[in-house]
Amino acid sequence: MRGKTVKRAWTSGWLVIHEHPDYTLTDETGAFKLTDVPAGDYQLKFWHETLGEVMQQVSVKPQETTTVAIALGPR
Repeated sequence: MRGKTVKRAWTSGWLVIHEHPDYTLTDETGAFKLTDVPAGDYQLKFWHETLGEVMQQVSVKPQETTTVAIALGPR
């Protein structure tokens, strides 16, 4: 859901409702971390207001760190 202000037309924000507790936001460099994810296969969805979205499959193994790299933008 998108929200806008009346006084400052250039400002806006988004409210995203998730069906599960596993989500995160990126830091100022674009990096993110999800912790305590059970081992298994997952489909990650990355979304940006103007750059679109990317879906990526990832396999999480027990007791290992999994690294994911994505690129958003025109293709």
